[in-house]
Amino acid sequence: MPLLDYWTISVVVHETKENLVLQQMRDEMHLSPNVKLSGMSGMAHIETQQLANEFLNACRPVLDKRYKFGYEATIKKNGGSDHKSLRNQIQRDSAIILERLRTSNLAPNKKVEIVQQSG
Repeated sequence: MPLLDYWTISVVVHETKENLVLQQMRDEMHLSPNVKLSGMSGMAHIETQQLANEFLNACRPVLDKRYKFGYEATIKKNGGSDHKSLRNQIQRDSAIILERLRTSNLAPNKKVEIVQQSG
């Protein structure tokens, strides 16, 4: 089965809350498409490295404010078996990210509306 490439944003927070320590020790903290830290299940699966860079750069002011003691964010290339559920996850997360960038809506508590394109 061919591999499908996608990008994620891994985050390490210098001073972390206790509930995040275990995730961080396992290198399992990632940025979600909703600008929150999440584990593996909620991480953003991003179509291109360029989109991942744009999203991270747009999120930096939010992350800077939230993590005053500092953090490190790294874009990582990942690969998975090319199957429908992974393809759908990448498309869904990338659509949310594109809409957040288009509308400059990087508030984690404000959802974005994704207009489904027919065709």
